[in-house]
Amino acid sequence: MSTPLAPSDLSPAVSSRASQTVLAVLACLALLVLLYRGYGHSLRGHPTQLDPAAVRYAVNLNTADKAELMQVPGVGPNLADAILSHRQLHGRFTAVEELMAVPGIGNAALETARPWVRVQAPTQWPPEPVPELVKLERRARETPTPYAVRQPHKIQPGEPPIDIDTAEVLDLQRLPGIGPVLAQRIVDSRARERFQSVDDLRRVKGIGAKTLSHLRAYVVCRSSQSIAVAER
Repeated sequence: MSTPLAPSDLSPAVSSRASQTVLAVLACLALLVLLYRGYGHSLRGHPTQLDPAAVRYAVNLNTADKAELMQVPGVGPNLADAILSHRQLHGRFTAVEELMAVPGIGNAALETARPWVRVQAPTQWPPEPVPELVKLERRARETPTPYAVRQPHKIQPGEPPIDIDTAEVLDLQRLPGIGPVLAQRIVDSRARERFQSVDDLRRVKGIGAKTLSHLRAYVVCRSSQSIAVAER
């Protein structure tokens, strides 16, 4: 049976293990600090670089800000500031090759950045004035005529007289003082009772003695003439 160790014999072993544990913890902390200082800045604030398989656009050198320029491979904060300064001093880029004039960009850097950049004129500002629109006045809608109305010419002295017993509405409108309404009334009155003489026009509403006196030189009633001939 083994003899137990005295407390004085355990102290050096326990102290040695504790020291090793402390040193291991300190070493891990130191490693973490180094990793943070070396990669923490890039992981925290550096924009993600463009991936050829993930993007379908290129950065416009004439409108991009610092963050956009830093997405281009090979362009860091200092080079992005240099590009912005060159654009501010010399105006917009007209070709991608003009990046060679920016301090810090050589042939290799230009070829690396070329697939990811483009040159496009910025949108004009201020914009061109829009022509003033002329306000159109709304015109009153004209009611279309359902059909074309033929205006007959008035009968002239010396022309053959109009037979009131057979004339149509348009023919009757050729008579002086006879319009569409009176012409229709003459036809309607004739349909009810045939005219026997020119004096029968007095039974038409709107035709008085004065109007009839004006019409006598231009009208005849051939039915009355036929009756007179038959009686002879």
